[in-house]
Amino acid sequence: SARMFLERKKFRDRLDFMASKASLVIKIQAAWRGKKTRSDYQSLMNAKNVPLNVVRKFAHLLDQSDTDYAEEIELQKQRQQVVSTIRSNQQLEIDANSMDIK
Repeated sequence: SARMFLERKKFRDRLDFMASKASLVIKIQAAWRGKKTRSDYQSLMNAKNVPLNVVRKFAHLLDQSDTDYAEEIELQKQRQQVVSTIRSNQQLEIDANSMDIK
């Protein structure tokens, strides 16, 4: 009947519309998942009370050996050294500029 034909056509049109937007939906979902993952990782690193599902999601990253720990300690020492050197250089520049003015 004509009514059934119109309903089928409307249904096919709707399916075609959905299929044409599938790539956009996938991109939006990927962006959302990435944002959620970054947010969860930030909460894992910075929050005091992290939800269990976040810990579970990143448990494979928490499995660190002694060498990983030693490397992290060394990296922190080097970062501190860089920061203190930068501050020292800035102070020396300020002192040199004040000498130039006098």
